[in-house]
Amino acid sequence: MNMSIDLGMLLSKYFLSYLPGVRSLSANTIASYRDTFNRLLLYCTTKEKLSLETLSLEQLDRDLILRFLDWLETEQHCCAATRNQRLAVVKSFFKFATMETVSALPQFQTLSKIPLKRTPHPEPPFLTEKQLKLLFKQPDMSTIQGRKDLCLMNLLYDSGARVQEVLDLTLHDIRLGSSPVVRLTGKGMKTRSIPMSRETARFLSLYVAEHHMADLPKGTSLFYSHFKGQHSKMVRSSVNCMLKKYGVLAKVCDDSFPERIGPHLLRHTRAMHLLQAGVALTYVRDILGHVDIRTTDIYARADIEMKRKALKSMDKQFLVARMKDWTKEKKLLDQLCRIGSSSAVIM
Repeated sequence: MNMSIDLGMLLSKYFLSYLPGVRSLSANTIASYRDTFNRLLLYCTTKEKLSLETLSLEQLDRDLILRFLDWLETEQHCCAATRNQRLAVVKSFFKFATMETVSALPQFQTLSKIPLKRTPHPEPPFLTEKQLKLLFKQPDMSTIQGRKDLCLMNLLYDSGARVQEVLDLTLHDIRLGSSPVVRLTGKGMKTRSIPMSRETARFLSLYVAEHHMADLPKGTSLFYSHFKGQHSKMVRSSVNCMLKKYGVLAKVCDDSFPERIGPHLLRHTRAMHLLQAGVALTYVRDILGHVDIRTTDIYARADIEMKRKALKSMDKQFLVARMKDWTKEKKLLDQLCRIGSSSAVIM
């Protein structure tokens, strides 16, 4: 059988059956995986001058993959973390390929030995309480759009959700009333229920009254876009544009406000505020939907570092203000000299 046909069949099976069926990955994760192979095939045709019609599984060897990874960094300007993610996708595909054809085993074993690049672990950016309040003051509450935007921002922050988790919500995923809760579906189609504040629930109630009282199609997204009579799910780019607009307005009021703001900044902010309020790290992990608490630990490390810097600053101020220059105290110097002389005699 022609190897190029095998490659096409393997890729089809990988994306259409294995990832959604066996791995239960979300549509967004699968799209990210697909983007890796789009770039790999683009590299093969433009840089390696290989034909897609005859491209075989065997040609995707270790040397080609290494050149592809270098191309991502040097010409596509991808960071080390993105390079590592692309490599992980390639390894995942070849692991799957070994289950389909034994001929892929040598390549998988060779590729699996390509190491990941070490990446720095920068502190997650977040807004202070003052900056968050300033951001939430920007929407015009006298307009329907302003009320919708503030509701969306409140929910993103209060739930600590990923933006796609919020955009995937329907009315059935929220429970208003005395104990308001939102049910989020995260990575791996895992669901978690997050309690909402009464303020967020109040905004949601107003939003639902304005946007969901009409006879909408069943399963309409909680946050939808109305275009040509259709109610389609909002996309992430719309949320990014909305936050960017309010970020610019906030920076006009306060020059210390961050230059760039996006949905994930609100998620980081929620995590940091919870930790600063004394909430246990395991609870923060459950709210954010992290599988491994080590992922959540970056917020704890950032919080500890902030406290260390604050204490260091306080100590410095205290020492500068209170500590005298003992070398100018003649009495103290005479006493120290006498003690030193006595000690020398005893010894």
